[in-house]
Amino acid sequence: MLRLLTLCSLVFFLAFSPLIASDGPLVPTGESIAIRKLVTRRNPRISSENATLITNSLVDTGKQMGVDPKLVAAIMSVESGFNHKAAHHGALGLGQLMRSTALRLGISDPFSITQNVTATTQYVKNMMDYWTGHPQQTSMALASYLRGPEYVRRSKDPLSGRSKAYVDGVMFHYNRILTYRSEVN
Repeated sequence: MLRLLTLCSLVFFLAFSPLIASDGPLVPTGESIAIRKLVTRRNPRISSENATLITNSLVDTGKQMGVDPKLVAAIMSVESGFNHKAAHHGALGLGQLMRSTALRLGISDPFSITQNVTATTQYVKNMMDYWTGHPQQTSMALASYLRGPEYVRRSKDPLSGRSKAYVDGVMFHYNRILTYRSEVN
């Protein structure tokens, strides 16, 4: 009987140890479920492990830095479609960070999911902080993410053309997350 009890305990531990040792939330929140849904719908070929790692990294890093993880997820949706190996015209990883930006933000591997989520979230925070007090803070921060804060600051109409299309695209994906979240509740 003791052997059976020990064996059952071992099976229980092995079955649930990934939950116990998880870096992410043990119980998914409505927000994390909605973000994960966007990740898997935007990138249907993504592995379950990578979808979970991206989602948990976004939520945890957003919480630590005081940045809305839904906004960062929406940026990544536009930038890379949640392909952590994306590379386009020198922009790398989930947030499509330029190598110089990635280095400045302290990441050594822009294709690492956790490093890229951390750096992208930090860069979004920097852009939001840059535009603190502006009546269109989020839109200006998004335009700055795309074009750089100095370009946006000097522009006569910073939220037009390519910048407007980018901001609208990010907000479209942000609103998709909000819709998914309302479906969970």
